[in-house]
Parts: sequence; structure tokens; C-alpha cells
Amino acid sequence: MSRWLLLLDDDAMFRALVAPALRTQGFEVVEAAKGREALEKLTEHDFDLLIVDGLLPDTNGIRWIEKIRAEGADAPIVFVSAFYRDLATYKKLKDELKVADVVHKPVEPASFAVRVTQHARRVRKRRERKSSTLELDFAEIEELLEDEGGDAQMDDFVVVPDVDEPASEEKLRESYSDVLPHILDLFLRAVDRARRRPDNASSVEEAIRQSHDIAGTAGSFGYAEIGHCASVVESQLRALQNRDAVDWDGFDRAVAAVRALPIRKKTKIEPPSSLFQPSAPPPVPPSARTSPEITLPRSSQRELPVSALDPADSVFLGPRMAIIDDDPALLEYVEGVLADSLATFVPCSSFAAIETLKGVDVAIIGMPFGSPDRSTDTIAALRSRFPGIPTALLAMEDSLLVRLGAAESGAQLFLSHPLDEQGLARAVLRLDALRPDARRVVVVNAPPVADALASSGLDVVQLNGPESLLSVMKRQQPHVVVLGGGAEAFAKVVRMADGGDQVALLVQTQNNLDADGMLGEPSEWAARIRQHADHVLARRRRAPDPVTGLPSRGELLRALAARLSETRRRAHAFSLAVLEVDDHDGMRTREGSAFTERVTNGVARLLAARLRVEDVRGRWRHGMLVAAFADATATEIATTLQRVQQEVKGLGFQGRKGRVHTTLSIGVASAPEDAESLGDLTLVAEGRLRVAQRGGPGKLVWTG
Repeated sequence: MSRWLLLLDDDAMFRALVAPALRTQGFEVVEAAKGREALEKLTEHDFDLLIVDGLLPDTNGIRWIEKIRAEGADAPIVFVSAFYRDLATYKKLKDELKVADVVHKPVEPASFAVRVTQHARRVRKRRERKSSTLELDFAEIEELLEDEGGDAQMDDFVVVPDVDEPASEEKLRESYSDVLPHILDLFLRAVDRARRRPDNASSVEEAIRQSHDIAGTAGSFGYAEIGHCASVVESQLRALQNRDAVDWDGFDRAVAAVRALPIRKKTKIEPPSSLFQPSAPPPVPPSARTSPEITLPRSSQRELPVSALDPADSVFLGPRMAIIDDDPALLEYVEGVLADSLATFVPCSSFAAIETLKGVDVAIIGMPFGSPDRSTDTIAALRSRFPGIPTALLAMEDSLLVRLGAAESGAQLFLSHPLDEQGLARAVLRLDALRPDARRVVVVNAPPVADALASSGLDVVQLNGPESLLSVMKRQQPHVVVLGGGAEAFAKVVRMADGGDQVALLVQTQNNLDADGMLGEPSEWAARIRQHADHVLARRRRAPDPVTGLPSRGELLRALAARLSETRRRAHAFSLAVLEVDDHDGMRTREGSAFTERVTNGVARLLAARLRVEDVRGRWRHGMLVAAFADATATEIATTLQRVQQEVKGLGFQGRKGRVHTTLSIGVASAPEDAESLGDLTLVAEGRLRVAQRGGPGKLVWTG
């Protein structure tokens, strides 16, 4: 017995991509490009499931759902959009409109079909209820269908090959690659017009439409970088439309990135004279086809290799973020957003549940679950289990009084609703940058200060004069420098030195324009030093590594995701290597944190010098490094990595009792053999790193 599904989306290419996958799940798929057309379909069929796009030519998906719910339609709805990504919209869809699922484009057809099928009602249950076909008076709903613009322009087109269904997805991807140069030309012309005439409403609306279509579809066909750039353009144009502040620099960078993409240098494709739909596909001339290197293979669902690490045991994944709130919608929303990052989600829905949390790195506490008073108690309870854990407060209300209360509660970050996906991603990076670590302090001409700070647990280097200060700064890379009596005059010298802008500079006896402040009373010394050191740590973690120049975590994540997407699009291999300095923690205990910094930076410089320009490399945390290789399998890069290991053995670092040598262990995973997503590749590579370390120092594992 057939199940009926309505697919409402104005993008014909998106419908053509996902409809075959939905049909393999046993659905009779009825397609609609506009809200009016879909309403007419509802009067003709009794649907088991509705898939609704967020933006349509004649209305928006949310208003369309409101209308059919008011008319009594109770079929499960899956809301799909590339734009609506904020918590307020998510809660409205889930709580008010009873939407079964919210899916963000781009999607992978097979996994998308499996996901939405889970929400379809069983045939037996459908026969137990009355038909849900609607009786609508279209004269009463003209306002719903006319406020979002007119018909799609004839510049829009799709080319769908006439092939058997099992092969249609691959052929459709190839066809999309064929027409993509023209699609991008239309997009660039539209956004150029909007940029030149931002006061012209029709130009802005057309640019939004072009951007939205590409943002929603390009990623599903394997062009994630193009989709991301289009989404940036769309978000800024919508800010312009809503009279909000516009980041024109970000807009221009995104447009420039699209112009620079190699895909636009392929064979020029002229637009066809008519709009082709899947029911009447034209042949695609061989001469119009682009190089096959830009097609994307079908992904496959499979188990990870046995060497893959359990996410709960991963050091590379992270941070482990606790969300402390009693709102199920917030917890579900955050979990969905973090699914696309390497952060891991730890829900906590009550104050008492804080006692059960394990291995948490950072936390977000929802208000009014913790009103300013309760937030203080919540943060105190959290830090009794996880000392120094970076914490953010998420508030429904944003006012100066609320922010003052948040500051007094001990939180380091304030977030307010509506919390969108980009805001949450930024919060994750900022909180991660605030995670506690060893704080190194150099104290000049102030022995009592050095003794007091050392007794408080800080890593202190005491100097009796400024003569060796610059060489110690270069070797120790301190977070704070304290200048005591007679040394304050050297504040300008410190600031002018290499790395002088990467330290907090405090003076003891007199204020100085080149310093960050006074040391204050003895009772304040340790707390003030820690506060300044934490700020320096956060700045350093967000910026490229000052010694090696390797990217920070946020930049590294973006680079890895972009390179993985690019190689998958071309059906080429991609390999991820996770490298760790052996006995890093032991060396830190014996030699100090400054020494392990020198060792890790030395290995990082060697790694940067030995890899190709197109390879991605970066420092993750402590003694852990990352390298990614485009167009290379694990077997192909094994020799290169073994050579790096041999060179690391030859490095020597001056320790407290002489020269110290180290080794490097490495685990490697490859796409598509081992896994396909960045998160899964990480778990496989890190798991193999642990296997390598169990075999002894300096080992490399890339299979199993």
C-alpha cells in the first residue's frame, strides 16, 4: 500500500535530487513549487508526510504551515531550509506548529530520505483515521499567497537526464555540474546589481532569491564552499532588507570567493530556451559537459572501522559543552547545531543533574532557569566539580541590568535570544579559548611578588634584572610580565619586542602608558595575574600560533571542512592525520609548560616545512597537531609522515638537565575508505593514534 508524500520546494534541482531517494523509501512523491500549488494538492491527496521549504515564490513556509494547521491538517511535517536557523524560529516550528523535524540544507539525499521516513505514519494507523484532504476557499487566502513576490524568472532552469532511477542521482549531479557555471553567472550578476543599487528593492529581492537557491542546493550537490558563500551573501542582503547593519566586507569577500572558484573557468554553458522539468528531460550534449573531476560520488552508510575511538573518549573532539537548561526545545536545537561541528553536546536539564556531569569542558546556562541570583549558585556548583570551567549565560532578556547580573554571577560570556547558528558557533570557539591552562609569568625586580605568585600555583620565572628579559620572553612565551622597581622604564622595550603585543604587562610601583595596569595590593596579586593571563590565553587561541603561524582551532576547522568538501566533490581521496608529541604530559611535569611549548612549536615548524602548500596543517591543543592531505590516500602519505617522524627524533631541546629528544606518534584516516564526515574521520584517526601509542613511542598506524 503506497504512502503519499508532498514535496514543496521551489528549487526544481533540489526536488529532482531528493525525490528519487524518497521514492526508494516507498513514497508516492507529489511535487509542488509554490504554496498555492501545494494547497491544491492537499485537496486531492491524503498525505502521510509533508516536506516544506522555508522560502517560496508566493509565501514563506512558516505561514503556509500555519494556514494548513489552522485548517486541520495533522500530517507530520518536515521543515527544510537553508535560511531559518535561529532558536526562536525553531521553537515556533516545534512548539506552536508541531513540526516533526527541522532540517537545514544542504542535505545528502539518502540519509535525508531515511531521516524524514522516520516521521511518516504507519499505513495501518492512517487507515484508522479519517482522510486529511482539505477543503479550502482560495478566495480567503490571497493575502497568504501574494506577499512574498511573484513568479520565478525564466532564467531559472534545470537539466535532468533521462536515465533509469537507480543511476539518476549520479547523472543529476553531473548535470548540475554542467549548468553550474551559468547558475553562478546569474547569481553574480544579481548580487552585483544589488551591490550597486542597495536602495532598489527589486534588485535586492532578486539577489536574495538567487543566493537562497544556491545556498540551499549547491551543498547538496557537493559544492559546500559555494553554498556557504551564497548563504553569507543572503544573510547580509536580508539584513539590508530589514534595515539592519550590513557587513559589506563579508559580503564582498563571499562574492570574491565565488568569482575565484575554478568551476567558473570550465566550459561556458549557454542557458536553454525553456524551463526543463524532470517529466520532460532534454538530452545533454556531450560537448556541454564539464570535466568529470567535479562530480560527487554517492555516499554510503556504513560502520566505522574497529579502530575508531568512542566519542566520549575523544580528546580531539570538543569542547564537551554542557547546556544547563530545562527547555527541551533549546536542548534539541543546540544538539542539532553542534552536530555539524566537532564540539560534543552534554544536556543537563536540572540543577541536581550538575552532580552527574562528567568530563565537561565549557558550559552554557540558560536564564531564567538560573535568574541572576540562581546563576551564581549554578556556576558555583559547576565549578565545584570543574574548577575554572568557562561559562556563558543565555538570557531571554537583554538589558544592562541583566548583563550586570550576569557579570556578577561569575560568567565570562553573555548570550541573548534569539540565538542563531552562527552566534552559537562563535560562542563555542570563545568558550573553548577560555579553557584553563598553565599560566606563565615572568617577574623582574620583585622577589616578594614572585614568591607570592609561585605559592599560588602559577608558573613563575624570577629575574633580578631586565638584561635577560627579552631572551627569556622568547624562550618561555609568558602570558604576563611583571616589572618591579627600577624595571618599569623597560615597558616600552617589552612592547616593541617580537611577541610584545601577545603578553599582559603589569607594573608594580608606578603607572605606565605602555603597561596594561598596576599590580595592586598584595591580596589582589594572584587574582589579577590570573585574569590578565586568561585574556592573553584566549587571544592566543583565537589567533594563529605566534611562533609557527599555524591556524587556530576555528580557522583550522573551516579549512579542514572546505578541503574535505572540495576533494569529495571531485571524487578524490582525503586523508586526516592526528599527531601527538609522545610523553607530552610527562615532559610538562619534569621540564615545565614553557619547555613543552618549545617542543610542540619545533615539531609544528618541521611539519609546516615538509608538507605541500595545498595541505592543511594546524595546532589543535597542547602537544596535538593536525595535518590534512588533499588528493592522497593514507598509504600514499605514510612515507611522508614516517620521514617527519625520523626528523623529529633528530630534534634536540635544551632542558633543565641537558638536551631532550622526543618522538611523534601518528594516526591516519582517509575518506571515503574509513569515513566521510570530518567528525567520523577524526574519531578514526584519533583511535589509530591511540593504537600507535600503545605500540610504543614514534609509531604510525593508518589501517585497521
